[in-house]
Amino acid sequence: MDHDLNRLRRAAAADPADAALAARLDRALLRGGAQAEVMKRYHSAYVRPVGFDELAGPDPLERRCGCGRGVRYQPSAAQALATLARGECAAVAREALPQLLVAMAASGQLSSHTGPRRACLRASELPYVDLLTREVPFEVIDLLPANFATTYRALPVERRGRRVLVALAKQSPTVLEDLGFMLDLEFEQVLADPTTVDALIEAYYPAGFGEDLAEMICTA
Repeated sequence: MDHDLNRLRRAAAADPADAALAARLDRALLRGGAQAEVMKRYHSAYVRPVGFDELAGPDPLERRCGCGRGVRYQPSAAQALATLARGECAAVAREALPQLLVAMAASGQLSSHTGPRRACLRASELPYVDLLTREVPFEVIDLLPANFATTYRALPVERRGRRVLVALAKQSPTVLEDLGFMLDLEFEQVLADPTTVDALIEAYYPAGFGEDLAEMICTA
């Protein structure tokens, strides 16, 4: 068994772009209980060093991948696996990577080959918030005047002392700094579905609410 496994290792190392050979090695390693080695192979083949949060793109959940394709953030390992299996790039929270790598190896839908058309996997350091199942307190909503919420397409979702977690419907490199400067608070981004963010901004902020305060701050 060890001899056959080592032979497969050498063959896969000699031709790392051979998907069928990589899949045979992955299965043999899993049968032999070498899960850590399989995870290392998948990490090396799929995970890119540049994180999702560093990529450009106007949609908070979708950026432009370095391979030229789009890469979309997936809230769960199962959703990311389905995306990768379709040959599309995916991003997940960094803490979800170990679970996802195990699922990728066990799925039989992917292999640890390094061919040129393989999808990319990127990690995000930002937490994801499901706004459909989370109620935002009105005292948190009141932290952001309506004029700011609609202009920046930003929704505050939680306060932790001076820190305010905010979900964005449109990605911007300066919005957190702008809000922090104008409101004298520390704003940190969380990821959320942008369509839901826009809908909740419209629901939480009636037209005109908070505009006087926003104008006072802008002209101070």
